[in-house]
Amino acid sequence: MSIINKRLLAIPCSIVLMLVACSTDNTPKPEAMPKVTNEVTLKQGWRKSALEWSYNPSSFAPIIFDGAVFVADSDGNILKLDPSDGSVIQRYKVPSQFDVSSGVGVSGSSLFVTTKKGQLISIDKSSGKLNWQVSLPTVSLETPQVARDIVVVRTNDAQLIAFNANTGATLWVYQRPIPSLTLRSLNTFTIIANEVIAAGLPGGKLALINLFSGTAIWENYIAIPSGATDLDKITDIAMRPMFRDKLICVATFNGKISCVDAMSSNILWQKTFSSSQGVVIDDQNVY
Repeated sequence: MSIINKRLLAIPCSIVLMLVACSTDNTPKPEAMPKVTNEVTLKQGWRKSALEWSYNPSSFAPIIFDGAVFVADSDGNILKLDPSDGSVIQRYKVPSQFDVSSGVGVSGSSLFVTTKKGQLISIDKSSGKLNWQVSLPTVSLETPQVARDIVVVRTNDAQLIAFNANTGATLWVYQRPIPSLTLRSLNTFTIIANEVIAAGLPGGKLALINLFSGTAIWENYIAIPSGATDLDKITDIAMRPMFRDKLICVATFNGKISCVDAMSSNILWQKTFSSSQGVVIDDQNVY
């Protein structure tokens, strides 16, 4: 074989070797998942199927108030349940002209729900009769929250509105400019110690708000929106902030998970993470 032919034969071999080398996957492999042994076995205590199916189930999450479980459905049925066995302590029915859009908020004397026509209504806990109704700027899918005779509602355009729980009079409105595209959020705020409200906002910002005046104590970005399109830039806090031991922990959609100092708003730590389903915390961990 001539020298030229040998060289021609070597060229394809070199190409093959280069392709093999390029195709080698040097990506680090994750370690095998360790075997987890459950220390506690959970068992269902009871189950209640007395409510109708609701279009947005997360909007109708049960709440515990004064040692009882309160839960509502989109047909306007409200139940007060014994948490030990699920037995019905009392039933309420929202007047038929209202289509309910959220779970039930509870105070010492009243129940509060929002409607699909953008209303907030109050029902007397003793008689089940309508106390009052007010119109909201837009529909609200979040459960109203009540503290210190103040009922707080978040509407779909990210307004937080506070009303006098006894009369329905508007006390204050808190709103910031929102991005062109946002998530349809169902749980974004929580009342802490009957004094302040921790609220997640569209655009990745967390705010601490005075319950009585509606003024912001502080606002801070958990994650800053980035990307080429409005869709890329969706970085909403679409979950209820969790408070424990002077910390507020929260995650953002398409952003980060963070824990901040509730007094100063300083970010103590954060990691790249994306979620719209909520977090829980204990003394040591965030889940």
